[in-house]
Amino acid sequence: MNLFSDNCQAVLELVGMLAVSNKGGFMFLFRTVVLILGLALVAATACAGPSLVFEEKTYDFGQVTQGKSIEHAFVFSNRGDQPLSIKRVRSSCGCTAVLASTRELQPGESGEIKATFNSTQFRGPVSKQISVYSNDLQQSVARLTLKGVVKELVKITPAQLNFGAIPPGQQSTLDVKLLNQSSGPLVLDQPTTTAAEISASLETQALAAGEQTSLQVRFQPNPDQVRFSGYVIITVAGEQARELRIPVYAMLK
Repeated sequence: MNLFSDNCQAVLELVGMLAVSNKGGFMFLFRTVVLILGLALVAATACAGPSLVFEEKTYDFGQVTQGKSIEHAFVFSNRGDQPLSIKRVRSSCGCTAVLASTRELQPGESGEIKATFNSTQFRGPVSKQISVYSNDLQQSVARLTLKGVVKELVKITPAQLNFGAIPPGQQSTLDVKLLNQSSGPLVLDQPTTTAAEISASLETQALAAGEQTSLQVRFQPNPDQVRFSGYVIITVAGEQARELRIPVYAMLK
């Protein structure tokens, strides 16, 4: 909703109502004429200039699986009586936005801002902002929002491993569950680690949609260690290739 345009229309309607209801004596007539002229002047001033109006300022893409790219066109128009100039378009991290039409719009003309969001590096609720700068004096910056929920391609439970406090030199083992949350099959490469103290192996590498497998992680600390941190890394092969990283922690007694 454009409050500026709505207010302009309201003033014009009020002018019309006063003109129609003009009844009474000379002084009433005089005051009414003055009021009508004043309101008409306000309306003319309020209605002048460019006016940037978007059909929608928020787009909710719902829930998508990690890795999917979301595209949406924000349609706008110039509802003023002067040329509208789009100066620049800016977007937040993970989202790109480009002007898909001419920068100069005459009164009544329309244009588009095309936004693209890559969900690969995100999970959970996300909200991306787009700022559109123009010569509209009533709103020099229009804010657009692209939002939704990104579901992880592979759900990792627990998301990180803490071996707690264990005696130096004593081996310990923990299990992790990996669930394929995508709509198709996935193939996982055998895990690698960032430190010699940890090793890991997968029960199953090929997962159908909705299928789960176990990852066994073994920790063998060095005798002189006080604390430990590292990662287990699993690569998802194929078209949806990406890297899964599971943090591993331990505090030695």
